[in-house]
Amino acid sequence: MIDINCENCLDNKINTICQSGFPKITSAFFMLTNQCPLKCIYCFHNQNPQKMSYKTALNATKFLIKNSEETGYTPNITFFGGEPLLEWDSIIIPLSNYIRNEYKKPFNLSVTSNCVFMTEDKLKFMIENDIKLLFSIDGDKITQDKNRPFHNGNGSFDVLKDKIPLILKYFPNITFRATIHKDTCQHTFHNMKFAIEQGYNNMFFIPNVFDEWTEEERNILKSQIALFSEYFVESVRKGKLIRLNNLDRVIQQIPMINEKHKKNEGRNIVTHKCGLGTGGSASISVDGKIYACQEMATNDDLFLIGDIYNGEDLEKRKNLSSLFNSLKVKGLNNCINCKFDKICDGACVANNYLKNKDLNIMPDMYCFWQQILLEEAINICNILGNEKNELFKKTYFTHIRW
Repeated sequence: MIDINCENCLDNKINTICQSGFPKITSAFFMLTNQCPLKCIYCFHNQNPQKMSYKTALNATKFLIKNSEETGYTPNITFFGGEPLLEWDSIIIPLSNYIRNEYKKPFNLSVTSNCVFMTEDKLKFMIENDIKLLFSIDGDKITQDKNRPFHNGNGSFDVLKDKIPLILKYFPNITFRATIHKDTCQHTFHNMKFAIEQGYNNMFFIPNVFDEWTEEERNILKSQIALFSEYFVESVRKGKLIRLNNLDRVIQQIPMINEKHKKNEGRNIVTHKCGLGTGGSASISVDGKIYACQEMATNDDLFLIGDIYNGEDLEKRKNLSSLFNSLKVKGLNNCINCKFDKICDGACVANNYLKNKDLNIMPDMYCFWQQILLEEAINICNILGNEKNELFKKTYFTHIRW
């Protein structure tokens, strides 16, 4: 439950930027369009012909600038959709030019794209204007064509295969961001190796939590992650670190989990959380409405917390935040025997709501995924810890003495 008393803010700076405990929005996903050339089988977005006008995009940018100048935080825009590259000429180019050539103050920009429409000219423009890129791709041809087809049913891999090395040329540290679908989960480890072979040095894989996964499908996924764990250990032994960002995070959480159990402490109260409207980040829809999460801009007005013309709505932010209580969050098997229980923050509240119509009930598949990651993280720590591997130590546990 959020405490909305400003007198409880951490310091005077925060106190001056709060609306009774809620910071002003300075970072936003701009929903440039509700259209997309792909019809991904797990997409949460409701595709329709609506798109943002340049006037709305500019007003939204000035809204963020005003808030940032009042708070001292650097404004941030992620061009999102639908597929934002559909609005490359109408919004991304002119708005980037306005920010870089007229506003001229620090401003973070990025694009989240399926890259179907990506070209080298676009990549050059992004580099020249310091625009970061998140490229969503699920794997090689079998997986990509099944998971992420065009609306006519044709696969998208052949359109993307020659773009991958081009993208890596301009963004060598880009993350391979993939969603695991139950019908192609047997290819997960293969797709991880595919990413590594293409030249990616870090990955982020997460299962589609909206599917109903059978026990057999879960076990297949578990076995795939075990294969990656073996591959990870062998790579570290050879002096090469393979970064699976989800696994990295879990490895680094192990000391925290151990400490909680050692002290027999319960969960912490979570007061500021992504997607809940309690922080400085949000999404802005095609018509200038402010939503607490980009996943909800076409889904449910429960997450509507204002608009760029009238600002953040304090009462709506209070109402949304009051529906979440980290101490009451439940997941797989009611959290019984879950090693994550004591540090659980309730996961993604938007996904909780989309799956269960309750911000406090996590999708079973998310919990299962976290648990198999933890199982492999413990296994990796035991193996490489017993071997006193220096690369592993200096990457994850610099404070530990062998």
